[in-house]
Amino acid sequence: MLRHDVTLAAPDAVPLSEPSAPMILEGLASTGDVDIERVQFAPFAFDPLPSSVPLHFDHRLDQPGRIEHLAHNDRGERMISAYVDHPLAVRCGAWSVNGDVLEFTLHDTGSAAFFARVQKIKLREISLVPRPVNPGAKVPRRERPSPMSAYIATSLQRHDLLIQHAKCIEKLGELLLKEVRAVLLLKKMSSRFCGPRRCAVLIN
Repeated sequence: MLRHDVTLAAPDAVPLSEPSAPMILEGLASTGDVDIERVQFAPFAFDPLPSSVPLHFDHRLDQPGRIEHLAHNDRGERMISAYVDHPLAVRCGAWSVNGDVLEFTLHDTGSAAFFARVQKIKLREISLVPRPVNPGAKVPRRERPSPMSAYIATSLQRHDLLIQHAKCIEKLGELLLKEVRAVLLLKKMSSRFCGPRRCAVLIN
């Protein structure tokens, strides 16, 4: 950046929508534009798209909902549709992608219009953000989810709670098993190093 005397601009904030959750948010998760960090994604750079991609809020671990649909349009841009029930994330008007760059090329390196074109990237997560690095990655459409979408979301939340409950029970069982083994080991050691009468006093 110093070589070209270029200062990167800070992302502009996208006005927040009125509070309303849950909602189905749709738009382009990324486009072919050169963003404010001088990065451009080549058409179909994310191909093949993962079968499952987590949805985050501002690239944090918060899970504000789930991605319902992710695909490429004819221009190779990433189209997204997501069910969002997080009270803050649902108000965001833009998307941002995060991944591991596998291939890239540099262009116009001798001028202030330089940029890096990402040819191949492994998608890690997509976030709803208030300040997008790519001004074209907006949320142009939002609508109330159908009753079936709400039912599926509730079922998934219930499923997650059941899994957490099962893991807690499994952990408790492991702790109880360790305690039983410790008691048995203590009895075995006691019977080996002391007489039967004294052991009875120690154990009881």
